Amino acid sequence: MTGQGDASEKARDIYIARQPVFDGKGGIFGYELLFRTSLENRFDARFSVDYAAAHTLLDVLTVFHLGELCRGRRAFINVTETVLMEGLIRRIPPDQVVVELLENVPPTREVVREVAKLRNLGYVIALDDFQYDPDYQGLIELAQIIKIDFTLTRGADREAIMGVIGRSGKQFLAEKVETREDYETSRSMGYQLFQGYFFRKPMIVVGRDLPPNKLVLLQLLQEVNQKNTDIKVIEQLLRQDVALSFKLLRLINSAVFGLFKEVRSIRHAVNLLGIREFQKWLSMMALARMSQDKPEELMLQSLVRAVFCEGLSNGFVHHFQKSDFFLTGLFSLIDAFLDRPMEGILEQLPLEAQIKQALLGEPNTLGLVLDLCRCYEETRWDEVLGLSERLGIPRDEVGKAYLNALSTTNTFLAIHEEKSS
Repeated sequence: MTGQGDASEKARDIYIARQPVFDGKGGIFGYELLFRTSLENRFDARFSVDYAAAHTLLDVLTVFHLGELCRGRRAFINVTETVLMEGLIRRIPPDQVVVELLENVPPTREVVREVAKLRNLGYVIALDDFQYDPDYQGLIELAQIIKIDFTLTRGADREAIMGVIGRSGKQFLAEKVETREDYETSRSMGYQLFQGYFFRKPMIVVGRDLPPNKLVLLQLLQEVNQKNTDIKVIEQLLRQDVALSFKLLRLINSAVFGLFKEVRSIRHAVNLLGIREFQKWLSMMALARMSQDKPEELMLQSLVRAVFCEGLSNGFVHHFQKSDFFLTGLFSLIDAFLDRPMEGILEQLPLEAQIKQALLGEPNTLGLVLDLCRCYEETRWDEVLGLSERLGIPRDEVGKAYLNALSTTNTFLAIHEEKSS
């Protein structure tokens, strides 16, 4: 973690595809932003749709300047159910984005409620690859833009959809318009927005993502885990690492914090985030750096454990910080990351004594919650029952906490991943 060669690590290229959406006069209405992993202009099927959506959003927030990327027009950003329910899209101001719900987002009561909240906040809602289904009526009523895929919907069906839904208060977007005939047909039917290869193929835009220095990460971890954390020291260390400083400032200036003035001071950013949240963010950055040569599943399991343990912490907050449970789960597999015994690693890792005790198997509260997580992973239900009773945690709360951890981890990983290419 502290090798001197860290400073020689190079920045990595970050790719995103940008395809324009035109209005009826040939002007650019906005740009759809598409996940890419190289200059090859296609979706990389090795990654899940959740990962792609969350990572595109992350890159927009931390690497690219959205105003420059979209030239002052709205960004159409694909949103999955996970990204939607985590509220991640709210990090972008409503006047800069079109929330494009992918076709596989189910029209559940929870989804409709969340979309209604976004609509009330001023976000423009679009339904992607739309094909009429009465079960989607709740989302149809909330959407302002309906995207019709011209390669999937044929002939009269394109116009019939407009008739069934009604045109009041909605814009219809003809997507994947590949020929002049498609364009003329869509215009004659009353479509107002257009997108496709007939106009322009997606263009790859490349940004640079700087990897954080591992030595600075370790020094920051040591400082942030002190009982009397010195903000001045944190500020001085962050100034030594351009990547960490940049990412922290981009995070704090994102729309999720709703700040009226841009934060330019590192010290102000740390104070706004709070020491405990900064500690969690920093720990994930450090672990992700250590995991770059390891299977992604190892990082996934660590994050599941972190979220699961934190989710069970409510009954113990008078003795522990919620972040103590999070860090116990997060570092529970660090011996596998570093291929070294846990005892030796913890001698160097700056963590609270009770977290270290839990990671070494001593039966304190943190360790018992971690044991509960391990038993749940391995479906040892008798031990799950015994531990939950010992800790005073209702059995149904254990199941809910684990399901919540599973449902959020893919997005969580995409947002905080810092692997270099």
